[in-house]
Amino acid sequence: MIKNDYSKKMAEEFTSLIKKIEKLNKNNENPFTEIDSAYKKFLGISSGFANNISTIDLIKLLRTNMVPDGNKLTIAAKLLLEEGKICEKSNDIENAFYKYEKAFSLIYVVFYNNFECILNEYEQIAGEITSLLNEYELDERTTFKVFNYYSITGNYGKADEYVFELINNFSNKDKYKNEAINFYNNLLSKNDDELEKGNLSREEAKEALKEVENI
Repeated sequence: MIKNDYSKKMAEEFTSLIKKIEKLNKNNENPFTEIDSAYKKFLGISSGFANNISTIDLIKLLRTNMVPDGNKLTIAAKLLLEEGKICEKSNDIENAFYKYEKAFSLIYVVFYNNFECILNEYEQIAGEITSLLNEYELDERTTFKVFNYYSITGNYGKADEYVFELINNFSNKDKYKNEAINFYNNLLSKNDDELEKGNLSREEAKEALKEVENI
């Protein structure tokens, strides 16, 4: 009970601080001081440390009881997202991409492992990060993660787009062809309502499967 109360209070405090950061950003005021304070308050690290440490080491750091913590990973991802927006406004595209990609790698761990997260709107945070990242040219590893993220979260229409990007744009064609066949066969085992909710019809899934098999 004490743990739940603490987690709820932490989530409320973080949500309040994020609203302040977003308002400052919207008003073209630099919210970096508030972002850095949020890193220190909720994660015990500075913004500079979070940005300079490798993604793998950052994931290892953001643990509770030796297990990656979904709340901490989401907090770090959201703060990196806000930093990325600041960079993008300043036309610092390279740094914006770096922060978006790192933010996505953190939030992806939450969804891939189905970690618990009590933060408000964490699914929307993940969606925004992924949407902004999609505006950039992605490497093979990140493209596959994005495909997997959309598949995990039930956005089958978006996952469908990335299937063919993986097959057509990267050298490991056989691997991604097999991934695609498994993906579409899995979709065809679902009911029509699930498919429609994921923005992909049964007929579209059947046609895509046939197209993949003929590659």
